[in-house]
Amino acid sequence: MIRTAPAPTGAAAAPREMTVQDLLRHTSGLTYAPFGRSAVKDEYAKADINPGLRQLPFDLSEMASRLGKMPLAFAPGTTWDYSISTDVLGLVVDSLRFTQMLLNGGELDGVRIVSRKTIEYMSSDPLGPIGRGPAYLPGPGHGFGLGFAVRNGSGESAWYGSPGDYYRGGCAGTAFWVDPKERLVAVWMMQGPGPGGAPPPPQAGRSSSKRDPAARTPGSNTVGG
Repeated sequence: MIRTAPAPTGAAAAPREMTVQDLLRHTSGLTYAPFGRSAVKDEYAKADINPGLRQLPFDLSEMASRLGKMPLAFAPGTTWDYSISTDVLGLVVDSLRFTQMLLNGGELDGVRIVSRKTIEYMSSDPLGPIGRGPAYLPGPGHGFGLGFAVRNGSGESAWYGSPGDYYRGGCAGTAFWVDPKERLVAVWMMQGPGPGGAPPPPQAGRSSSKRDPAARTPGSNTVGG
């Protein structure tokens, strides 16, 4: 069900179910209680669904069960809104090896894991006419692919980089970015949310030494391809 804020009693049937693609690109209709206020976010808080703030007192299966009883903030596929979507997917990976695999176009240690065309699609911007929610975290100059904010061009973002680079940041400050043009990946393992709980843009960590494969910054792993 979709409950239209601010009137919790107004409801409409969802036009379709959410898909895995919706979960990956944050267009599922799920939301995230810490960012902003709405009737739907208040219900998340009442159900104790706030994974970015502390360790949840229940497992992923229970969280999914509770989410199944929650209203959606938007119809699936209509609006980008940073959400609990990837928590639902339950993705657990070694972040550095994962980003290296992305940089390699889907290969790792000589083994093909994901097709090159799949990686190209994941790191493109399929949002098109889909609306951006009130807290569009990718920022100016960025679209959003299947799990990543994607730089669409030069000159719009406040953080320098290469057109086509992509990143993901977590609520507590953990982040990674992949720059195919520079053949570079970086993983930031921080625990320090920005103002209002928003993660700092991972590109803020770039420095003049970023092309040095041996360079290391405290709290990060940077690898040249």
